[in-house]
Amino acid sequence: MKATHTIRIDPEKKLVDITLGGFFDVARVIQVAIDGKAAIDSLGLAPHEHLTLIDVSNFSLQSQEVVAALQSTFGNPRYASRRLAVITDKSLSPMQVLRFLKRDHAQWFDDRRVAEAWLCDDQSTHSA
Repeated sequence: MKATHTIRIDPEKKLVDITLGGFFDVARVIQVAIDGKAAIDSLGLAPHEHLTLIDVSNFSLQSQEVVAALQSTFGNPRYASRRLAVITDKSLSPMQVLRFLKRDHAQWFDDRRVAEAWLCDDQSTHSA
């Protein structure tokens, strides 16, 4: 499956919405890192104030080299979010996703609406 990624922001929710699909190479991971950094910076928030939603429900199993590059990208503490919701399906190994995310505060979902509600719930309690 061809590699795809999209990164959208919702400034009102302070949300960075990342969708990864297909089989990546390291060059694609580098592009995701560049686009992700730009999205986070465009929100104009203090460090770690944004929320992140990552949809890997159409993500293929990846090579070890790509997993290592993803670890470097998503493990960068400078761009860590306050909360992280991951949407996945049963075909992708949760262990592989855990290896590249390495986040204690990530929550796993199989429904986008539930994931967004969980993130927004944190938004309302964080603002109070």
